[in-house]
Amino acid sequence: MAYKDLDDFIDLLWDFDDGRSRKHWEDRGYRVLYKRSVKIVETWCGQGEAGRFQERVKTIFPAVNWVVPYPNHTVFWQHTKQHQRMWLSVFHAQIQVEAAPGQPLEWTELLRAQSGQAWSIGRSKQGVLKGVPEDPKEIVFDIDKLKESVMRKWQRYQAQEAAHS
Repeated sequence: MAYKDLDDFIDLLWDFDDGRSRKHWEDRGYRVLYKRSVKIVETWCGQGEAGRFQERVKTIFPAVNWVVPYPNHTVFWQHTKQHQRMWLSVFHAQIQVEAAPGQPLEWTELLRAQSGQAWSIGRSKQGVLKGVPEDPKEIVFDIDKLKESVMRKWQRYQAQEAAHS
């Protein structure tokens, strides 16, 4: 299966109410969790927020997943005639020009690259990113801060709801 572009590929991986066939991988773990997450966001925050959540996941996906399985409508992971797994490379020309092989790339740089939407499917041997993501140790620290922030906001929300009841 060939994909028109990266957006078409990402839609195949993440969309669930589009009528496209995903026979043996419709219920893959990541898809089930994603669908449940969307429904939870929709229930608690509304359809608009659920749509924004879906778009954010699909926007961030190429920045953090550079080599992924090559699915089609029947199997999640296609194989060649020689029984080797097929992979799809996600590529960003600007980052490729700036990165030396093995050079750590900061997550902020990768996410900033999203604003230009220049991610594409690598269609040649040159279409593979040479850099590597930075060590996520610092990111875990930021995630802890984010969790604390979310908990504070949740507690404020609960207090407001209790005051209105």
